[in-house]
Amino acid sequence: MALQQVISGTSSGKVGSVGASWPPAFDAGNARIKGFCPSIIRSKAELHQEAFARANSAKRAHPEATRTTFRAFVGRELLEGIIRLDGNMAFSVEATVPAGNAIPGFDLVYFGRNDNVRTPLAKTRREENESVAAIRQSVARVSRDVAMARLASNGYQISMPRNGDVHNERDIEAMLNLYREAYQHYTFPINETTIQVMIGNGNRVVVARDSERRIASALIAEECELRLGNGKLVRLYELSDFATFRKDRGNGLMTALQLEAVRLIRDLPGGESAIIYAEDRAPWGAVNKSSQQAGLAFGGTLPWHCSIQSDRSVQYVGEYESLNVWYAK
Repeated sequence: MALQQVISGTSSGKVGSVGASWPPAFDAGNARIKGFCPSIIRSKAELHQEAFARANSAKRAHPEATRTTFRAFVGRELLEGIIRLDGNMAFSVEATVPAGNAIPGFDLVYFGRNDNVRTPLAKTRREENESVAAIRQSVARVSRDVAMARLASNGYQISMPRNGDVHNERDIEAMLNLYREAYQHYTFPINETTIQVMIGNGNRVVVARDSERRIASALIAEECELRLGNGKLVRLYELSDFATFRKDRGNGLMTALQLEAVRLIRDLPGGESAIIYAEDRAPWGAVNKSSQQAGLAFGGTLPWHCSIQSDRSVQYVGEYESLNVWYAK
């Protein structure tokens, strides 16, 4: 999410959940090993030596972790081969995001493995799969002009705070109330300090305001510059921390925010080569519908990836939720 972390040796700047430490690190709050491999993977040997071996080593050091996950840039031909031939590979390919605009011929790949105690119920996974399949098949894309017209007709407008001008007391209180209403449990504590970090660490904040200029909905476009082993600098943006007050839902706010965030990023210097993605809560159909409407493409599902609780349209057991990966083309 939008809390800042330091990734030793892999990033030229600040990162949050967009990146993660390498070698992979233990995340106690989510009982998982997580990392982002800085090597560009061109062969099966590199995948095992540079990624699998390090992830397994971190797991041995922290047996209390019930999930091990990492991301890596993998050659597309290699990826197709390992999916087709290695049915018993050490980690599953859970999601892929095309990265050809940044590294021609490569995809950003999510690898993962859960312990048996962290396995979603088959019924839950089936309902989530059916939900996202129905959304992809039946929900139409919405143009930015149409989304903004709907926004305006309902009395809302987009605001993109810059240089900390969202730090006034009224906005801080609104953001705090927003996230406390939206989430019963989040991947980090929700308080005034963490809200300040979310909106004040240089990430792109995009909010929708009502006719009285009160914040009604928000997302954070979390930015990371990742320096790969070959010296290549890759910019990633995670559209994160989605939230809308219940009284303001159903007005197309999140769709408009995602469209505006993608436009904003693409218009930045070098934005055409940025990798833009979101990790939507799989049990909440509304946010996945918004991503589909905003023109994002579905990349896969991360099973019981993190500890989070909020409104759900799929019956769940326990605190861990699966995330659906969506990406901007």
